[in-house]
Formats: sequence, C-alpha cells, structure tokens
Amino acid sequence: MKTTALTGVLVMLLGAMGCTSSNPYFDGGDDDGAADRADGEVPIGPDADADADVRTDADADADADADADADADADADADADGGGCPAPQVLCGTGCLDVSSDTANCGSCGNACAAGESCNAGVCNGTNPCDPGYVFCDRACRDVSSDPRHCGGCGVRCDDLQYCVDGSCACRPGFADCAGTCVVTTADPDNCGGCGSACADVCVDGSCLAPGACTATECGGACVDTDTDVRHCGTCNHACPTDQLCVGGDCVSYRPVIGCTACADCGPCTGGRMCCDVTSYGVICLDVSACP
Repeated sequence: MKTTALTGVLVMLLGAMGCTSSNPYFDGGDDDGAADRADGEVPIGPDADADADVRTDADADADADADADADADADADADADGGGCPAPQVLCGTGCLDVSSDTANCGSCGNACAAGESCNAGVCNGTNPCDPGYVFCDRACRDVSSDPRHCGGCGVRCDDLQYCVDGSCACRPGFADCAGTCVVTTADPDNCGGCGSACADVCVDGSCLAPGACTATECGGACVDTDTDVRHCGTCNHACPTDQLCVGGDCVSYRPVIGCTACADCGPCTGGRMCCDVTSYGVICLDVSACP
C-alpha cells in the first residue's frame, strides 16, 4: 500500500514537472508550440534546442531576405526616379546636399566659402537670383544635379554616353559600365550579353546570332534601333551629344526642368520645347512636338 501510494505521488510530481514552461526542455508557451503539439510533434530535450535554433536561424534568414527585398525596392525606386537624391540636391559623399546654399559645398561638393561669406545660387557671396536649390552657371540658373553640361558643378560636362544623376556623371539608362566604358550589352558585339563577351557575328538582344538575324538595323555587328539609339541615331555611327536624346531618329536637345518635379506643376518650357517625363531622365524640357 505504501509502495503504491509513493509511486502515485511520484507520478503526479513528474507529471506536474513535465507540464510547466519552467522545464528547460519543454517546447511550449506559444502558438507555434501549440500547433506542433496538435500535429503530434512535441520536441523535447536537446532536439528541442536544435529545433529552436533552426527556427531562430530561419527567422533571421527571413528578416535578411525582407531587408534585401526592401533594399532592392529602394534601389528600383531610385532607378525609376533617376537617382537617390531629391532634385535639385547633389550627392556629396553619403549625403544629399543643397549646393546652392551650403557654405561648405557652395556650387559643388567640397567648394567651401571663406569664413563670413554666404552661399547664394552656388556662388560665394553671389547676388544672382535663382530659385532655391539651383546654381547660377553660364548666365543662367542650372540644376547641377541632372544637367549633363553642368553636372555637380558649373562647366562639368558628361561624356556623350553618360547623363547626370545626383550631380555625378554615369552611364546613360540602358548602358552598362564595362571597365570604364559605357556599352549596351544587348547590342555591343564586344560585350554581347555581358562585359567582355565578344561576338564574331551579330549581337541581337544580348545573344550572338548569325548574320541576317537582326530585323532592325545592323551597325558593325550591333543590332540597333536607329529611332532611339544615341550611338546610331537615324543612321549608323551618328552619335548624339550628352545633352541630347535620340527621338524618332533625330538627336534632340533636352534640359532639366527648373523649379518643379512634375510637368503638371511646371511653367512652359522655353525655346519651343515640350515638358516630358522620360524614364530615368525625369521631368525635362525636350525639343519635340510630342513626348516620346
């Protein structure tokens, strides 16, 4: 009788210990644990710790993936807008600055005014009137964040295959930087499908194909659209300069719009130009009768 009673007491005590969350080997106390128990899978002992570590690692991986997705989305948004800084700010180091009024970066990154001087329209102690954010260059107010003739500062001209984004020259949209040269990997026979991938025939949409496979215009092994290609605008080897786009086979001038970020909010462009919102270039005044 005493043995039976003691056995019963021990069973009750062990049962109580096995059903409390204070037991370090008990995998319970949350919804996931309840779901595991419902499925008949209740890991205990060292295996429970291993499973917990796996779940922790999985959560960390999920967080990392979410962060990576967020970064990719941010990069995509930046690309769609043409850059990471709000116009007309310029990227100086890791920060977006207003070089029209910053005395430590007046008119361009790193150009500091002397002690006691002010920075007006990007000129130390300048007196020329410009809208906030714009720099006085070459007798006019300029957006040095996106003007390819005054990129990041007065008189800084980008190469023909470049444009200006955040105040720095970069390869035009659709171009890739291959060892310091801006190329179109979908058509360049020396970089067909990727930098350094040479094609002895014709590069068509990034693939090296036999002669005759190009249904557009072949220019020296490159299959191109002469209506829009700034290297072959209208005809082979007719390149547009940095401040022009190829529209309908013609090189047409463009200027960054001053004082607004949407055509609906802008005043009329001067010189008969039309306000157009062009992918990656943003809102520009374009010398056309209809936006592309």
